[in-house]
Amino acid sequence: MSMTINTVCRICRSPQLAKVIDLVMQPLANSFVRPENVAAEEAKYPLEAHLCEVCNLLQLIHVVDKEVLFSDYIYFSSGMPKLSDHFRLYTEDVVNRFLTSPDQLVVEMGSNDGILLAHFKEKGFRVLGVDPAKNIAPVAEARGVPTITDFFSERVAHGI
Repeated sequence: MSMTINTVCRICRSPQLAKVIDLVMQPLANSFVRPENVAAEEAKYPLEAHLCEVCNLLQLIHVVDKEVLFSDYIYFSSGMPKLSDHFRLYTEDVVNRFLTSPDQLVVEMGSNDGILLAHFKEKGFRVLGVDPAKNIAPVAEARGVPTITDFFSERVAHGI
């Protein structure tokens, strides 16, 4: 299995984690099986919610490796019917409140197919997306949103 297990709270680092929900072994969300692989064993991972008894954060303790999660990611932001409208309004708000000149750079981590950054680009801002999904980044690039296909990290931040 490609995962690690957190033994302390993600927020306060307390080891006092109590299992409150156990949904047993589950396939990854949106990990649809291709027709040619229907006979193969599907990877499954524990899906348990744990409550930190110190700070009350409800959290998953089983952490699937990011490479497994994003190697063939199927969620495209542009596939959500009202998301573009929401991003257009969000862009207006950010521009009005924080951005002062079009030469400023807007960077989005987890930029998916570039639908949010496309609105900033339309307003004349320089944009850059960072997303690890190798199958989605080309869609952002085709939309005119330059995208670094990688996990956001200190190394990537220094490169930007």
